[in-house]
Amino acid sequence: SFKDTEISQTKLGFYLGYRYNFGQYLAVRPQIFYGKVSGNDNKTKNPERSYRNLAFTSSIFEFAVLGEFHILRASRGQRYFRKGVIGAAGNRYAASIHLGAGFFYYNPKYGSVALRQLSTEGQGLENGPKPYKKFAISWPIGFNVGYQLNKDLKLGLDFTYRFTNTDYIDDVGGTYYDKETIREKKGDLAAEMSNRTDGSYPGSTVSGSPRGGSKSNDSYFLLSINITYTPFQRSHG
Repeated sequence: SFKDTEISQTKLGFYLGYRYNFGQYLAVRPQIFYGKVSGNDNKTKNPERSYRNLAFTSSIFEFAVLGEFHILRASRGQRYFRKGVIGAAGNRYAASIHLGAGFFYYNPKYGSVALRQLSTEGQGLENGPKPYKKFAISWPIGFNVGYQLNKDLKLGLDFTYRFTNTDYIDDVGGTYYDKETIREKKGDLAAEMSNRTDGSYPGSTVSGSPRGGSKSNDSYFLLSINITYTPFQRSHG
């Protein structure tokens, strides 16, 4: 949630999209997005999370299709916002809301170590959960405000929050699995990644104890500055 956001862990992201307008108010925007998300328990003041001592970074590759409702449209006017010209005045401001659906690829890592294959919560082992997939579904929702710079370019600010159907973007979604069983089945590295505590409170990391324990799936959001190019078409007659 927003209250868990750690600014020092935010990463750069980029997206490229195409807008097709259905009249004045409605539009559809397919887009591709690439970015990274990360987290580290050493940044929190929560003693339980600090003791857990987990960390991750994951690249996100997403394709989504958004439906847009334009509350306010920028318009060029008679002479591209020039004063003293007879005709309709241009409006430089724009505002819209959007929602949609997409799918994305993710692969949580600790440094250069890919975590999914290590079964850190016993995924795929006896009485453990099923292995999670590298692809998941997202439901983006957000808003965009813009300012028309000239007849072709608009500068905008976009905020989009993504709900997802996975709780494993950070490789943490359930409970601890027996560390020594993981060591036997997956090796020493997997065992150490499954439980990175210092062992001072061993009762809190026994098999079945909460490791993630969230009642909701993971989510991520992007706050971006964007440039929209709309080629101007001059009519002849």
